[in-house]
Amino acid sequence: MREPENKSTADALAVLALALQCALLAAVAAGFFPGWLALGVAIVVFALLAPVALAIFHAKEERVSLAQWGWLALLSPLAGAGSFGVDWLIAVSNGQPNPLHFGGSLAGLPLTILICPVGTMVFIAGFVRGLWMKRSETR
Repeated sequence: MREPENKSTADALAVLALALQCALLAAVAAGFFPGWLALGVAIVVFALLAPVALAIFHAKEERVSLAQWGWLALLSPLAGAGSFGVDWLIAVSNGQPNPLHFGGSLAGLPLTILICPVGTMVFIAGFVRGLWMKRSETR
């Protein structure tokens, strides 16, 4: 009966890691958005992301190792920066120096945001979950 208990504890730690990341997101967003909007955005992001992340963890549980979660967490900001760079180059080539004001394709900026920070947050939570699972296996 130890296995389900370890998984539920690992899931709880992963959700806690997501909550802490969303709190960090709210703190950063508070500098850009007035009032309670930043906190509201962080709460909505957490409410949408937590169940999706848990579904990903359970679907990929046996196929993604702890090291792979770590590499995904490290490389997703680079992939997000590359995606944003492509968005920026497309905007500049169309005469708009700011990619945030360029009305390009639907996949441009939303895909960049999906890669980083959203993907990065899920990968970090997956890494935390994997650390707990590995620690509990060695006991």
